[in-house]
Amino acid sequence: MDKKVFNKQKFDAYYDSLPLEEKRRVRDEFLKASGLSYPAWFTKRRRGNFSTLQIQAMKKITGFNFACN
Repeated sequence: MDKKVFNKQKFDAYYDSLPLEEKRRVRDEFLKASGLSYPAWFTKRRRGNFSTLQIQAMKKITGFNFACN
């Protein structure tokens, strides 16, 4: 099965398209996996500067491949 590849700018579009409950699930699982604080999540999302390990965590949580830079 092919997985879609999103670049860091498209992650925002992907995340914004999710229903509220799914956004919360993705965010909460990502925060738990990455150890980031809640405010840091929004800063990283806004700036689009996730690390390679954070991108890998997003892949596991969402099932999509997101490009790293």
